[in-house]
Amino acid sequence: MARITLDVLELADRVTDVMTWLAAGDKVVLTIDGRPTFRLGLTTNYPDPLAGSLPPRVLGMHAGTTTITPDFNDPLPESWADAEPAV
Repeated sequence: MARITLDVLELADRVTDVMTWLAAGDKVVLTIDGRPTFRLGLTTNYPDPLAGSLPPRVLGMHAGTTTITPDFNDPLPESWADAEPAV
């Protein structure tokens, strides 16, 4: 396991290299003006959602905490049709 130092300005051009180093278990330290500022590494604390390692969901866990009003499926007011989307 190596420690690799890289200037933050080089990161955009070296993303593939950084991912390769991290996958190999190396630690990557990003510097700004020669000062170590960020440390990158693999996260091992979180389960891989694609590996099926998450606990099963419990149905009804939050029963009764949400209320849907009777007018939920009613058409929206006409004034909403011309509204600008929020950005």
